[in-house]
Amino acid sequence: MVEFFEEMLGLKINRNKCTIYDINSDQVKLQRWAEAFDCEVDSFPSCYLGLLLRGNSRAVSFWNPICEKIKKRLAMWKKGFLSKPSKLTF
Repeated sequence: MVEFFEEMLGLKINRNKCTIYDINSDQVKLQRWAEAFDCEVDSFPSCYLGLLLRGNSRAVSFWNPICEKIKKRLAMWKKGFLSKPSKLTF
């Protein structure tokens, strides 16, 4: 079935990233579907682009991992532009 959609739409599906999520379903049926579509089985809570699905976006703890990643990337970026006596280099 997945091959049909790939052929009809002219798209390539990355099966390494395909996942079926279960919400109160029969595990045997879910495993059969996963085998048929050549994908993984997972359950909630799950992450998408580093954010928890079903997370409380108003909570500080929800945003802490993202803020830490941004801080690390900014620190690496700063190191590339600052030389020894904190002078800008281009």
